[in-house]
Amino acid sequence: MQPIHEVGMVTKWKAVCFNPLFLSLALIGGCGGRHYDLLITHATLYDVHSKSVKLDKIIAIKDGQVVSIWDNAGSTKLKARHTIDAKGRLVTPGFFDIHSHSVFYLDPSVTAAGGVHTTKLSMKPDSIAHYRRVFADTYLPYGVTTVRDVGSAEKDLPMLLAWMKSDPSAPDFYPVGGGIVSHEEGRVPFALHVEVKDSAGATAKVEQYYRMGIRNIKLYWRLRQREYDAAFQKAKELGMNICTHVDFKVNSINHALDIGVREFEHVHTLAVEVLNQSQIDSVY
Repeated sequence: MQPIHEVGMVTKWKAVCFNPLFLSLALIGGCGGRHYDLLITHATLYDVHSKSVKLDKIIAIKDGQVVSIWDNAGSTKLKARHTIDAKGRLVTPGFFDIHSHSVFYLDPSVTAAGGVHTTKLSMKPDSIAHYRRVFADTYLPYGVTTVRDVGSAEKDLPMLLAWMKSDPSAPDFYPVGGGIVSHEEGRVPFALHVEVKDSAGATAKVEQYYRMGIRNIKLYWRLRQREYDAAFQKAKELGMNICTHVDFKVNSINHALDIGVREFEHVHTLAVEVLNQSQIDSVY
């Protein structure tokens, strides 16, 4: 008896079995023998490589890792400490939410009075742990096992950094810190943004986040071109992932594409890009 698939070193993912069975696992490593910690039997498995659904499979797990997939028929020799009968339910890799703002599901007191959102989260360790349980309850029941936060208040950085440590009870978490914007005289910045005064400040902010362990950066539309280019180049040099919200003619999508940006947030920015300034003023 041979497994249909034994896993080599591949990109990390998480397996989710729906309605209502849920499982969060890392898919890394090779087969660890024929005695497993967990077998999920009679599973309908979505194969991301062939983009097809496989019926009646057994998923073998050892040391928290999916190590092999077997046909359910003729599998009586497989042994495990625990067995779950999926009863034909669908098992897929976990879903990713790549555009999240954690404060909006953590703090119901968030308001937009005067156009400025405020947060009242506590950064005490017990509060951070409580917020993470809320975070997990928000996502895990729906099969979301990885979340990227694309802008939070800098005063909440202790929470964002703590959540980056992997925990099987919560989704994997990747913050960007605050969305980076240029300083505007007389303007109170949005609470989920961080201001830089010039290109040197933009470079320094990216470097600061990198030293904290953050590997994703959000360049917001209020970032002027000099600061925008400086932040992008430093993030690229450091090998960071860069996402951007380009809007309202402060920067253009074409310019962002020309310097190498490949990830844009919000489809409505495509429409704003083709409007002239008078049209933008009449709409917004």
